[in-house]
Amino acid sequence: MWWDFLKEWKIIDASNLILGRLATYVAKMALMGNNIIIINSKDVKISGNRNNILQHYYQYKNIKTRSNPRRGPFRVGTRPDVFILKTIRPMLPKNMRGSIAFKRIHAYISDIPEYKKSKYERITKIEVPNDISAEKLNCRYVSVEDVCIRIGWNKGGLK
Repeated sequence: MWWDFLKEWKIIDASNLILGRLATYVAKMALMGNNIIIINSKDVKISGNRNNILQHYYQYKNIKTRSNPRRGPFRVGTRPDVFILKTIRPMLPKNMRGSIAFKRIHAYISDIPEYKKSKYERITKIEVPNDISAEKLNCRYVSVEDVCIRIGWNKGGLK
């Protein structure tokens, strides 16, 4: 639309952040009317045992339908940016307000591509709270990039 250049975008560097806490934070910000860009989505951490996490997300790939058993309703995106967006979506309300808030969220695997930088003219970087960071996490964790590679991502879209 013609008023897109008037929007102010808030950018979040998601490297070394916990996935669930980041998703709730971004969902709240989007519901309050903020436009949000998430960069470095491949570096987000998922806390827990590596084998359990991989088994949890890999089971979605094995779900088949009776009408066509060769493919199924794949509920998990294989790219890290889609993976994060599909984690944020269930945290928003299932009505018009939630769908409008979801359109305010953009995610990118590493950095904003050159051909899309003109779309985001007014960008402000925001600092996330310390409880979202995975630096003080004293349990095991897996990166979203590792999970996505295991469920079928071939690093398409990365240079």
